[in-house]
This record gives sequence, structure tokens and C-alpha cells, in this order.
Amino acid sequence: NNTGTNEITRTEISLFPNPASDLITIHSSNNSNFDAYKIMDLNGRVIIEDAFGINNGKAIIDVRNLIKGFYIVNLLGENEFSTSTFIKK
Repeated sequence: NNTGTNEITRTEISLFPNPASDLITIHSSNNSNFDAYKIMDLNGRVIIEDAFGINNGKAIIDVRNLIKGFYIVNLLGENEFSTSTFIKK
């Protein structure tokens, strides 16, 4: 019995500016294509969750409506994910 396994790869990203006031730009290290993202507070509450495309390794997220604080960003793709943090000023 051969069960198929899907390998999930963690992809390195850079996120800037950090701290941010209005927009954050995300670059992935290997031109990954992520499908969705979640922005969470430090208590794990999802503040923003949306589908989007990181194409050719780059995306921009609007964070103007977030209150000041520390946030976690999770990026999700078909076979990859990444996590980073940023400060909203």
C-alpha cells in the first residue's frame, strides 16, 4: 500500500518596511506563489484573512486599518507556507 504524501515546504520571506504604517511589501526567497494570508495578533486571533497572489515572489498588503501593535503574518500556498512578524506603528 503506497499512500501519497505531500511535502510542505517552509519558504523564507522578507517583509518591509518594519515597522509599517500603511503598506507592507513581502518578498519570497524563491519566487514562491502563495494563495492566501492571515494576519494575527499575539493572542492568535485572526485580524485579517484573505486570498491573494504572491506572484514572482512579491506582494503588497494594506495594513492601514490595523491598530498599533505587533502582528504575525502567515502565508499559505499549495505546498508551502511562511511566517513572519511586523510592527504596526
